Order: sequence, then C-alpha cells, then structure tokens
Amino acid sequence: MISLCMIVKNEEKNLKSCLEKAALFVDEIVIVDTGSKDRTIDIAKKFTDKIYNFSWCNDFSKARNFSIEKASKDWILILDADEFITKFDIKEVKEFIKEENIVGRINVINLFDNESIINKSYFRLGRLFNRNYFKYIGKIHEQLTPIHSQAYEKKNINIEIEHIGYIKSEIKRKNKIERNISLIKNSIKEDGESPYLYYQLGKIYYTDKNYKEASNAFGKAIEMPLNLKECYVQDLIESYGYTLINIKDYSEALKIKKFEGCYKNSADFQFLMGIIFMNNNKFTEAAKRFYKCLELEEGKIKGVNSLLPNYNLGVIFETLGYVKEAEDYYKKCEQYDLAKKRLENIDNFNKSLKGIKKEIERLINLNYIEKARKILEDNKEKLREDIDIFSMKAIMSIMENNLEEAEKFIFQGLNKDKKNFDLNYNLAYIYEIKGLYKEAIFKYKESIKLCNNEKLKDNIITKIEEIKKIIEN
Repeated sequence: MISLCMIVKNEEKNLKSCLEKAALFVDEIVIVDTGSKDRTIDIAKKFTDKIYNFSWCNDFSKARNFSIEKASKDWILILDADEFITKFDIKEVKEFIKEENIVGRINVINLFDNESIINKSYFRLGRLFNRNYFKYIGKIHEQLTPIHSQAYEKKNINIEIEHIGYIKSEIKRKNKIERNISLIKNSIKEDGESPYLYYQLGKIYYTDKNYKEASNAFGKAIEMPLNLKECYVQDLIESYGYTLINIKDYSEALKIKKFEGCYKNSADFQFLMGIIFMNNNKFTEAAKRFYKCLELEEGKIKGVNSLLPNYNLGVIFETLGYVKEAEDYYKKCEQYDLAKKRLENIDNFNKSLKGIKKEIERLINLNYIEKARKILEDNKEKLREDIDIFSMKAIMSIMENNLEEAEKFIFQGLNKDKKNFDLNYNLAYIYEIKGLYKEAIFKYKESIKLCNNEKLKDNIITKIEEIKKIIEN
C-alpha cells in the first residue's frame, strides 16, 4: 500500500527513532544513502533490506526521485530522518489512497529552541502521493509536481510529524546553513531567478538569524510576479513581515497590508498584521487584527488564534494604562510564560502601589500635606492612571480650602470612572461646603448607589436628611 522513501546521510542520531515510529504505519521502507560515514546504514538494516547508495550531485530532486523508483508500492510517504510521526489516522489514510491524482498534505510541527517567542510552528506539506502521477523538481527544497502537468487535488490528511531540523544543535551538526546557501545560489545562477528560490534563500538566512540578508532575499521574491495560489507564497509574505520586524523596519512592514485581502481569514496573517501595527503604534488597528484572530481557526503557529492574540491585547491595554483590562487578557493565557510574567509584574506593581497610597493616606490624616505631595510627585508615573489619586489630591486641596482645585481633580477622575464611589462622595462634600445643597443631595444619592458599606450608606442618608433640614430653614 505505502512505501516510505527517505534520503539520508550521517543520521545515526535520529534514524532509529524515526524508523521505529514510521514502521508501524507503512508497508515498505526505502532508504537512499548519499555517503554516510557513521552507523546510519547499520541502523537502517534493522528495518529494511531496501537500502541503496546514491552519489550525491547537489540535487535533492534527483535523490528523491531515485528513492521513489526503488519503491514497489504506488503510494509514497516522504520523511527525513529528523522527522518523527506523532499521529497517523490509519482509517483515514486507507480511504485517502483509494483516490489517485491527489496529494496528501500532512501536518509538520517545526520545533525551535532559540530565543524566539514561538517555539513551535505548524505547516502543511504535501508528502503522501501516488508515484504514477507525481515527481520532484528543484535542486534544493524540492517541489512535488504532476508528471503529466495535470490538474490535481490537495487534501489535508490526519498525519502529524515533529521536525527537529531547526533546533540549533541539528543545524550545527549538519552544517546545513552554508551548504544550502551555496546550493540555492548555484541554482539561481544556473536556472535563473525565481521567487521560490529567493524565498528558500531567505528562509535559510532567517533560520541563521541573518535578518538583513533574509530581508534582501524575501524582498527580491516579493517584487517578482507571484502566483498567490502557490503554497509557499503566504509563508514568503509572512516570513518577510517577521524579518522586517526583526530589523525594526516597521514602516516597510506596513506595505504587507496590500496582501490582506488574500489572507483575511488566516489567523497567521492577521496576527502578523497585528504585530506590525503594534510596532507602528497603531494600537486600534492592531487590536482589530488580534480580535479577528480569536474568531479564526488555528494556523501554523500554535496559539495564533488563542493565547498569542490574547497576550498582545493585554500588552496593548497595559501600554495604554488600562491595567485591569490587561490583566483580564493575560489571565486568558496564563499558561503562556510571557503572560504569567506580566501578571507577576502587575501584581508586584500593585503591591508597591498599595504601599505608596497607604503612606500618602497616613500623611494626609496627619495633615502632612507637603510630605504627601512630595511622595505623589516622586511616584507620579506609577500613580498616573490610578483612580484613587484624584480623590487624594482633591482631599488635600479641600484641607487647604482650595475648593476650585479640588473640584477640578474630582472631575478629572470622573472622566475616567463615572461610577467611582470616592469621587462622587467627595464631589457631594464639596458641593455641601460651597452651599450648593441640591447638587450635594443629588451626588450623595449617587454615592449611595455606588456604596457597598451598609453603615456608610446609613451615614450618607443621615447627612442628606440634615441638608434637607438646612434647606427648609
């Protein structure tokens, strides 16, 4: 039914684990070795006798097609030694291979171990196909193509693999960066420029964190005529966007918006646009994209429609001073380490803030107004958005008999929170002092609605009755 076809070289570290998992699901294993110096072939012999040598000619497609020629089954599954099957729906695959002119797109989970925010990304690749209809072309990052130029269907299939090839130790072990850059540059010289080759060149530079060169390569690809139906094009555009973010060319990254109509239902693209708008301080536009992500299906980046947009919405609200709203969004993704850290920072900040406010209240109660003001001034950035500070400032002004200034502070606070009990109560008190009794009664009544303390409510009711008696007299 299915032949697993692999090309390998010096893969003693990974091959055993790869084949142990794959052998559970395939009927035949074909190994093509391109010059191993380690125990790769000895390990392969434990799983199959279909092992072939292939003289390496700097052409991955020739090696792939050679492995397919050696298979005895019509259906081919392609894996590399650093890829491990984690899910394989046997029933679904049996139904799938009843068709012929179709490519099965398996779910590839790329693992990373660098400082990037993302430690996993999900990508669909065509890896299951009928050998009578398809072959490989391209010297590096080979592409599956129809043999007879026929139209064909691509279908997602429930096979999942983990790919460790982007882990730093693997890249270093295989010396992939220099080799692949050389191969692609030679392909460009020999076969001519194409957006796909520049895309692959950019991906290699990006993996190596050479973002400047990655930007140049992706930029050349973007400037060429693109077939937006090609599978790689969306990843090209998104990779270019993240590259521009890494080199802090945020204004240039905004130009990617021109592709938004094509990918309006892609959580990956919408998330990228959100990040780009954030870095351009366009927080409203960024928030729109993150809210959109929450409505869409999971993309290739894990959490792109859940924890990642929630986290970034939290960052936006926190940046704008809406800490309570920020906390709400961080709590929706508490399992995300960065959100957890931000919640801890807010908690520590609140504890610090609570201590500062308590000291200010103590000084006010002792009538040490200047000392209280000094603490306010020293911590003005911390206290800038704290609603309680407006009441404290008003009380200090009242104590100095500066009612106009006190009223100004109260209204500044009410512009931020109309339902704050202290602000409404203190405004009522100011009106009472100024002899504006009707206004005072109205505000005291508003305060009662906002009060959670029954004893205090009774005191306010008593105060209202006393004011009414003053009016009557």
